[in-house]
This record gives sequence, structure tokens and C-alpha cells, in this order.
Amino acid sequence: MDLTLARTIFGMGPSFDIAGSCNIRLKVVVVVLIIEVVVVGVVEVVEVVVVVVEVVVVVVVVVVVVAVVIVIVRAAAVVVVVVVVVVVVVVVVVVVVVAAAAAAALRQVRLDLIWA
Repeated sequence: MDLTLARTIFGMGPSFDIAGSCNIRLKVVVVVLIIEVVVVGVVEVVEVVVVVVEVVVVVVVVVVVVAVVIVIVRAAAVVVVVVVVVVVVVVVVVVVVVAAAAAAALRQVRLDLIWA
């Protein structure tokens, strides 16, 4: 190994030896830079994928929440309709029973007045 190459390897010489060929140190720097670019690119792609996944998760959660709210509102609407129907039926039955009792009482009063 000549002196220039030895100085270059150990950081004491120029970036290129006298013949102008690329030395080991420069090759290591180039390889490290290539690895860094690849790693940074992979990290950027992973970050984009994570953001896309987060957006998809948020959209899915919103859709599920809206679907659950729609189901609850429909169920609540069905319950409200059932309750209203039951209340109306009970009120009608009570009114019919009270009207029948009142009619029977009035009939009895009229009969009592006729026989008196």
C-alpha cells in the first residue's frame, strides 16, 4: 500500500489518491449516503402509509358511529311508535270503558226516573 492511499484511509490524505481513483473512504461515504437515502425514503413511505391508515381508521370509526346512531334512532323511533300506539290503545280502551260505564249509569238514572 502506498503512502497516499494509507493517508487517505486513515483520514490524513486527500479524497482521491494521486492516480485519481476513488479511495476506500469515499466509497464508504457513498455507501453510507446511499443507505441513508434508502432508509429516509423507506421512513417517508412508512410515514405516508401510517397517515393513510390513520385516515382510513378515522373514516371507518365515523361510518360505524353514524351507522350505530342511525340504528339507535331507528330503534328509538320504533320504540316511540310502539309506545305511542300502546298509549293510544290504552286511552281508547279507557275512554270506551268510561263511556260505556257512563252510558250504563245514565241509562240506569233514566230508568230510575221513569219508574219513580
